[in-house]
Amino acid sequence: MQDKELRHNRGADRWLTKRQVRVDRLLDSMGCWWDGWSQSRIARRHGISRQYVHRLLKSVGCTRERWNTADTERRDTGRTAVATQVAAAWRVLLHPLAHKLTERQRCAQAWLAQGLTRVDIAKRMSCSPQAVVSFLVSGRWRLERMASGQWRKRRPRERSVHKEEAAPPALGELDFEIEPIDIEALISHEGQHGRP
Repeated sequence: MQDKELRHNRGADRWLTKRQVRVDRLLDSMGCWWDGWSQSRIARRHGISRQYVHRLLKSVGCTRERWNTADTERRDTGRTAVATQVAAAWRVLLHPLAHKLTERQRCAQAWLAQGLTRVDIAKRMSCSPQAVVSFLVSGRWRLERMASGQWRKRRPRERSVHKEEAAPPALGELDFEIEPIDIEALISHEGQHGRP
């Protein structure tokens, strides 16, 4: 029993180490991307393929178009984020369900894990500092809901009915009889209320 638990713990540590290596690689690649490195240069630095670098950076929205629209010439503020916020961002990125966050939520968490402030993150994400806060908060809420099992999937849409199935039944197929209308009774009833 104890041997199994020890083996299980070693496996959990190995998976955590793999996740940490991936997060380290992601953060370093994002830093190189911001410095203007090409994907092939980043791939050579980490000993991985260029396609993997592209997929890694794409998962957090670090594309060439985003880099071109960002203000890369302006200097950073020089300040660092609070240590508790940085540690919380690391916990989010190391979580097994972190891949289910949206691209912008993962991106904000990854930049925060590097110790950047909201203003510097907003410059890299081409948005406002308040939007960065909303990405960080919504990402944590989403992860907590998924981890607690309260995350509900959308109901599948009902299948649309084909035109043949939606056609009204013929009069002979109805299960009730249609009574004839007494027109004279209607006319005499309308005349009593002073209507023509």
